[in-house]
Amino acid sequence: MRTFGSPALAAILLVMLACDDIKEPDDTAPPEETQPTEDTEPPDDTGPDEVNPTIDSCTWQCAPSDSAPNQIVVMVRADDPQGDETLDPMGGTVATWLDEGHQAYSYTLLCDDEGDCSASFAASEASQEDCVNYAPPLTATAVVVDEDDNSSEPCTLTWIE
Repeated sequence: MRTFGSPALAAILLVMLACDDIKEPDDTAPPEETQPTEDTEPPDDTGPDEVNPTIDSCTWQCAPSDSAPNQIVVMVRADDPQGDETLDPMGGTVATWLDEGHQAYSYTLLCDDEGDCSASFAASEASQEDCVNYAPPLTATAVVVDEDDNSSEPCTLTWIE
């Protein structure tokens, strides 16, 4: 009968026999609960108010001209939570309102992918030929829309002299 003369070979055989007793994890067992670490970010809790674009500023002013009718220029600065590039380039509106609360005119508000929006129209349409010396007797509001048809709250335009 022959014996194993090498202790290293005997150790290898013992390790191999011991490995046979290792229990494999059970795939049907529920996963262990883990505790959040300090670096864990809170979930992004986007509610309905966090998807609508917002208007940071909205103004209108006279753009006088010697060779054409005076124009009124509207300038709006908007933000969209999904990114300003998602604002609808032609989806916003500017509306002028009579004192009685009836809409007089509506114009398309053009927006670029950085949130800068503008519109212009003849001062005579705002019931004010001479917009250089007098502010229009109307109020005006602006609304921006994004590509998902989410609308901002109306912003009442501030007249800049």
